[in-house]
Amino acid sequence: MTRDLQLTLSRFVTTNLLNDGTEDLDTAFDLLSTDMIDSIGVMQLIAFVEKEFGLKVPPQDVTFENFVSVNAMAHYLMTLKSRKSNA
Repeated sequence: MTRDLQLTLSRFVTTNLLNDGTEDLDTAFDLLSTDMIDSIGVMQLIAFVEKEFGLKVPPQDVTFENFVSVNAMAHYLMTLKSRKSNA
């Protein structure tokens, strides 16, 4: 499941947020410190996640740690899904 999340997130990032022709994104690459994605991009990512996965991202979860890389996002989404199913 995590690999599917990584692929979906990578496709969204490369297609919608990166304008440099990147197609094969390293899932551990720091997207925020390198300014590959800015605050508007993070908001677009959150909107995508909420629509694509039917999850609500609480404001307190919008942190550097949760959105720094595709791996971090996939891990966060798995945690969020787990929280939702246990609620």
